[in-house]
Amino acid sequence: MRALPVHDDEGVRGLIEVHKACFRANVSEWMMKPPSGVSEESAFNALVHAGYLFRYTGKPVLHKSTIDVRKLVLDACLHASARDLVTEAKYHLVNISDRDLQSEDEPLSLLTQERDFTEAFLEEAVRITHLLAAAEGDDIRKSLARVGLNSLEFDRLLEEGHPDIAVVLSRGIDYLLDGFVVRPSRSRCWWFYKNSEAKAGSDYRKSEVAAGPELRKNIMTVISSVFNKPSAISFPGVGISAKRHSLPMAAADNENLYSPVIVWNGAVSTLGTPLSEGNFTEMEAGGSTLAARLNTAIGSDGGHVSAQWILEGDASGLPSGSLFFLIEKATGSVVGAGSLGKGNPAIATLREGDWGVLKKHCQTVSGLVLLIVSGK
Repeated sequence: MRALPVHDDEGVRGLIEVHKACFRANVSEWMMKPPSGVSEESAFNALVHAGYLFRYTGKPVLHKSTIDVRKLVLDACLHASARDLVTEAKYHLVNISDRDLQSEDEPLSLLTQERDFTEAFLEEAVRITHLLAAAEGDDIRKSLARVGLNSLEFDRLLEEGHPDIAVVLSRGIDYLLDGFVVRPSRSRCWWFYKNSEAKAGSDYRKSEVAAGPELRKNIMTVISSVFNKPSAISFPGVGISAKRHSLPMAAADNENLYSPVIVWNGAVSTLGTPLSEGNFTEMEAGGSTLAARLNTAIGSDGGHVSAQWILEGDASGLPSGSLFFLIEKATGSVVGAGSLGKGNPAIATLREGDWGVLKKHCQTVSGLVLLIVSGK
């Protein structure tokens, strides 16, 4: 089984149909009671495809009334437990090279895909076994725990033991995340997040926002300038404009869930150019609206701060991958950084942040501003 490429809505729809067909085929094969080994593999593949379908659609395809869930999961656990991804990964880590890692057929890339298949299986198995009575599902939970522990060993080996390699491996699979309606947990699926985190972290550090007083001062200048009176300004010295967008009407009833958006019409480097508050030209803002609605709550998981906003309004012209800085409006301080994903509507994902400050904004994000660097 291989992960298939998907880059647009049509690709997602096609991929959903592929998973549906594979799910039905594997369930049918399993129900025909094939020889030992084949049966367990068919059960595992069926649950993997069911797990992917839930990620893409948010709708379950397995129901207790239509199939012997208990036997299906136990058979699948036998297949999952027989594969030793950790030993295989250790073997291939000995003589790995950067050139090898660029190929999707490289063994570690294939093993990372296998790890994701196992996670999709675990997600679906846990979801479906909730339908079972406590006594009926006890042996299943033990079997799933064994598979889960083996998977975590693989994660520790690569994400913690070889973080640079983990970033490269993430580049070969993270594109799938843009098509998911239900996004897997960061704590369980590092391969979907490691590459973008590394990129955002690199941009964040390169810009010296965390420690650079000049850049921090410039960002405070932009924030205070557009909020004091005009909603759009131009700094003649650098030929760059900044625009504060109006909130959509939908934000009126849920203001606490919305963060204002400012678009900096330039690259990160231009934010390092000396700017003076008051040394700007007011511009016609136009009638477009754009705001960021909190989609995934601000939280901290093992020291990693994360959150997601959906951009509502006119996000046209904002390239995917654009860096954004998360600003505390009251102080003008940079408290995080992230990037925009592909898709419509665009999703802004926080990659790094100061939990000590952000935990005060968990209940309401109206005091946080997304400063999106469009890079035009």
